[in-house]
Amino acid sequence: MSSVRTLGMTACLVVLAVLGLGEAATASTANDLVTERGFYVDADGRASIESVQSASFEPFGPVLNAGYASQPYWLRLSLPAGEVGGPSWVVRVLPAWHDEVLLYDPQFSNVPMRLGDAAPVQETDHRSLSLSFGIPQSDQARTIFLRVDSPHSMIVDAVVVDQVTAARMDQNGFSFLAGYLGFLCAIFILSFLTWLSDRERVIGVFCIQLVAAIVYSAAMYGLLRIWFVPPLSPSLLNLLTHAMIVVYPSTTLVFYRFFYCEFGLSQWVARSLDCLVILNGFSLVLIGLGLVGLALSINAVILLMAALLILLAPWFFLRPIEDRASPLPPWTIRLSGLILGLPALVGIIRTLDLLPESQAPVSLYLFHAMMLSIIVAMVMQYRSRKRAVALEESRLLAVK
Repeated sequence: MSSVRTLGMTACLVVLAVLGLGEAATASTANDLVTERGFYVDADGRASIESVQSASFEPFGPVLNAGYASQPYWLRLSLPAGEVGGPSWVVRVLPAWHDEVLLYDPQFSNVPMRLGDAAPVQETDHRSLSLSFGIPQSDQARTIFLRVDSPHSMIVDAVVVDQVTAARMDQNGFSFLAGYLGFLCAIFILSFLTWLSDRERVIGVFCIQLVAAIVYSAAMYGLLRIWFVPPLSPSLLNLLTHAMIVVYPSTTLVFYRFFYCEFGLSQWVARSLDCLVILNGFSLVLIGLGLVGLALSINAVILLMAALLILLAPWFFLRPIEDRASPLPPWTIRLSGLILGLPALVGIIRTLDLLPESQAPVSLYLFHAMMLSIIVAMVMQYRSRKRAVALEESRLLAVK
């Protein structure tokens, strides 16, 4: 059980690292210069900067979470007076998965700056995991506008900070994501080596799920954009990001389907998970046809149903298999389902705008994914060892 103890120690280190970075991020957010925020949904997609300046904006807090929307939406950020000629301020927009973000600064120009997956990276001189714009300071209080076009969801965190704070936030973001991806890679290597020893199906599916998690995280949090644009075109990266939003949770569903079946999952639940994965494959077809908003909405509904099944299955839908000794105590199965199902359920509900008042930072989702990886990897290691012991006992009995 040395590998399990190693993973347990790693879990403690991960918790400390996340708490430290979370504290640093909170300190950086405290330097946010925005005095007031508002958002406005562009119902027909034709609003101009001139028309939105007189539109009625709905106020929101530090993070906008208004569910899915196929229409573009505008953010209005009020800024205090600054120092003329001083260092430029940085407008940071997170997450970085938006197709296009236009920044208008009417006090200086009505010609927008443009960033996003559908925009050339060369239009900004500030490269980071966020979409970041540089704007000049002014000796008068002013209002800037962001037009956001994204089929994913109306979830955005927009702050305006000085360059020192922006650099610190970028460094924290890179450190956190690098540690997270490195951790996933370590879990993958450990699980892959375990799979090589006995070619166990569940562990093999878990390895595939980890690969999908690594690509998904790198795409969703802007790392692929920094690494591969150019030579890859932004439109191709945009397509990959949309696809991974569907592929990654689908691989997770496949893993849990096989994992629970090892403990006597009810056949109708297994078939239901199979159907949900197949239906989610239809979302990939819609993405290929350019119907991204519809595809991701279907994906969210499917994941909502799947999260309920994963959450409830360990408690109500597992049946003991008489001819197979359970390699794990029941609490480990229930804990893994609880850790995945409950946060996923809350996350999907808030993405569908059924729980708009619930706002969680991106780092919380990364923390949840890390803890899930730790527990599932511990479960896999324990399961593999128990299986090896059972095989050895069978071999000794056969010899006798």
